[in-house]
Formats: sequence, structure tokens, C-alpha cells
Amino acid sequence: MGDETQNLTFDSSDFEISVEDEAAFLSRNEKDGTFIVAEYRGLIIGTSQLIISTRERIKRTSDMSISVLKEYWGTGVSSLLMKKIIERATSLNIKKINLLVRTDNIRARKFYEKYHFIKEGETSRMFYIDQSWISGTFYGLEL
Repeated sequence: MGDETQNLTFDSSDFEISVEDEAAFLSRNEKDGTFIVAEYRGLIIGTSQLIISTRERIKRTSDMSISVLKEYWGTGVSSLLMKKIIERATSLNIKKINLLVRTDNIRARKFYEKYHFIKEGETSRMFYIDQSWISGTFYGLEL
């Protein structure tokens, strides 16, 4: 997915992981429900993840990510993943979900606002792409 858009923090060159290691990661994270996969006809078309700290002072908050193959943008996959990840966060007693999005990604920002995420601030130099810096916007959802 990272090779399809510059809206994500990664592309395929950032991962050197074996098939076995990736399978172990998926298995471990799907068991506790913090990594959700959207699949269609045997193809992974989207993912969403909660990143929860084990540190006592911050373990009631979570960062999250959501990614969908470009071909499936606008089909409801993102909404399905968002609903599932919010449900899972609630069941894990998470009280706040945080995320960071490119400031110029208006489509994503409107999507998060639709789910009542609140803009909490901005950061400069979030991404460095094609020799240019791009800023990011922080969002949060209190549960």
C-alpha cells in the first residue's frame, strides 16, 4: 500500500521482513485485535492498527493507523476499518485514540473528522518526499 500513495509514512523499501516474520506479526496482532485486516477475494485490501503502550502512564491511549489499497478508496473499506478499530479500542478500555496525518491530505482529514476526531495541532517536517518537507496534523478521539 505504501507504494501506491505518498500519504503513508512508509513504502516497500522500508521493510525487510520475511514472509514467516510477517505471518507471525499478523497472527500475534490479530489475536488481540489490535491489527485488523480487510480482505476481498483472498487479497488484503486494507489494514488498521492500534499501537498501545505497555507503560502504565500512557497505556489507556493508543496511536492508530489505517491504510487501504487505492483501488478500494471510496468503497467503504476505510469506514468499516475505522468502526472496527474504534470498537476494539473501546473494548480494550482505551480512552483516547491519536493519529497523525499529512496536513495537505484533505480527504483523510475530512474522513477522520466524520468520526469525531478533533484537530489538536500541527507539526512541521513530518515527511520528506522528493526533496520537500510536508507538515502533519495531529488528531485525537476521546472515547
